[in-house]
Amino acid sequence: MKLSSIASVTLLATSITLIGCGGSETATTMPAQKLPMKSSTVTPYGALTLQGDNALGTRLRNGVFLAHTTPLNTVYTAKTSETADSNFSRAITQEAGVDESDRFHFNGQQLFLTINNRFNYTSDNNEQGDVLRILQRQTDNSLQKLSDTTLVIGDEKQHINGMYVSGNRVSLLSSNAQHSWPIAYDLFYPLEQQFSISIYDAQNLTLPSLKQQYTIDGHVLSSRQIDNKLYVISSFSPSINHVVDADVLNKENEVVFEALRTAPLSGFLPHVTDIAGNQTSLVSSYSCYIPAQFDENSGHHGLVLMTVIDTEKPTDIKSQCVNTQAQGIYVSKDAVYLYGEQYQDNITDLQSVIYKFAISDEGLSYRAYATLDGHFGFRNSQFRFNESGNYLTTVSTTYDENYAPTHQLSVFKDQGDDVLTAVGHLPNQAHPAPIGKPNEDIYAVRYFNNKAYIVTFERTDPLYVIDLSNKEEPTLEGALEIPGYSAYLHPVNQELLLGVGQHILAQDDDSDLPVIDEGAQVSLFDVGEPQSPVQLSNHIYKDSFTPVEFDHHALSYLQLSAYSHRIALPTEQWVASISMDTTSQLTSTLQLLEINGEGSSAILESVGKIEFKKDINSSYFSSIDARSILTAQGVYYIHGNDVLYRDWQEGSDTIGPF
Repeated sequence: MKLSSIASVTLLATSITLIGCGGSETATTMPAQKLPMKSSTVTPYGALTLQGDNALGTRLRNGVFLAHTTPLNTVYTAKTSETADSNFSRAITQEAGVDESDRFHFNGQQLFLTINNRFNYTSDNNEQGDVLRILQRQTDNSLQKLSDTTLVIGDEKQHINGMYVSGNRVSLLSSNAQHSWPIAYDLFYPLEQQFSISIYDAQNLTLPSLKQQYTIDGHVLSSRQIDNKLYVISSFSPSINHVVDADVLNKENEVVFEALRTAPLSGFLPHVTDIAGNQTSLVSSYSCYIPAQFDENSGHHGLVLMTVIDTEKPTDIKSQCVNTQAQGIYVSKDAVYLYGEQYQDNITDLQSVIYKFAISDEGLSYRAYATLDGHFGFRNSQFRFNESGNYLTTVSTTYDENYAPTHQLSVFKDQGDDVLTAVGHLPNQAHPAPIGKPNEDIYAVRYFNNKAYIVTFERTDPLYVIDLSNKEEPTLEGALEIPGYSAYLHPVNQELLLGVGQHILAQDDDSDLPVIDEGAQVSLFDVGEPQSPVQLSNHIYKDSFTPVEFDHHALSYLQLSAYSHRIALPTEQWVASISMDTTSQLTSTLQLLEINGEGSSAILESVGKIEFKKDINSSYFSSIDARSILTAQGVYYIHGNDVLYRDWQEGSDTIGPF
């Protein structure tokens, strides 16, 4: 891991040992107190407990004051009912039964698609918000538009950031179009951010009706949906301008802090406004967790909100908050895990925490926590987690003083108390072999079939297979070394594993010589014999990359039989023109592949492509959110706001766009 990679992350978790309390609507008179200061020591992580409003108020007031008097950090941020025609690809998710937001949903007959105007640089499109479009599949596989529903809240056009479809309910996550930036401030800097959740009834496909709409203070970190329950994880940081008069802010720090200390706690908490315009505190009658042990002369102004909405009864909204930052979330069918990291002066002291909240019909309830050395990486970190029964398996990384990484697999068990107990790890005394060679970073992790598959990379791509059949005694079973790396791993069946990444050749083992990046790569591995995994075949797309490397939703997969599988993924290739009077082009291509056969005899074959060519100055040229849908007959390619269709047989004509 390079120093620049580590330094670029600014979501630094401060003290995250937490406690909960409800909000208070009245000002509190408190004795004089010295000004808050940034703590010189880091409070160790610990369990979550509940305390009174005064503890939360102290942390928030002190945190807002410290944010007001310290520099700004920045961070760069790069289903109506299924029909009888069920032979089509579904959106790829990390966990079965846990839906992830995306820009499309297909049920075999209708395609729900968000039309995003943020990249359409024409004046007409900039005049409207993003659109929910519903299209009907025809007998010739063309698509007919049934409806366009423009998302506008009040007089503000919206950018749709994600969609869920469950039964007739369509849920849209959106933000004000004016506040959607490719470069964002630290999520906990007190910008006046809001996001919205709009829930539609699409029983009438030609005229979806809005059932409920919430506008919530803060910024969405992530979301999931399980059955009809929508889980939204967001961050909020109160703005000092909302709790202190402007003329006070120009006075001495002592006066500013006194104004903060006497302001009502409700001014420091996020609010929610419903479709009727009723505004309430999002967490005024719910618990808010804060550190059990914290420096009362320091503080933290950020909140993580966990909101649950029953989309069938959308007036049913429940929220809890945690007075900390979170790097990410992992969600199983049974629990939501928040995880964050705590930087200290020395990279060797990096530590992370995991908080488990159990899922029930009543909402989310705090269960337990775990701490461990290191962190969970910077790429697709949620894939480093897996829950199986009462066990949670993670893969973390520590660093020495030269920033050389060391990787560990850890297994924790929920034994019913407030601590996730560490019960297994690798490497260990009985199995000391390291995960990865010196200086190799982790590029991909995937769990299935009681195994963990880990890809590390610096100059070559070792694929490690770890046996988790005995969770408390994990063992390294086998490894395979090949050129390049896989950034995403997709299980095909118990014997076959698909890898998507880059084909990179090291000229030799001398680390001073550069590597040669040849292009995007799709690899098929036989992992039926875990002691000796084998790469059966691969396809290289020269001078290209694929968005699947950082967004697994860009991959489509359909199993037709035990011996026949179809795959589609987008690639991009820049073509620069030498002529001064022509523009550069970006070629966006949907690559089509098949896996035929089983086990060690399986073959990965290319069966054609669908190509999109546009000038780089034209609207929506990127395939960063390109998607595809595989059917028994062919494939739909969603590129920007266009949809194309082609029969699967190579050489078939493409129809559309729709």
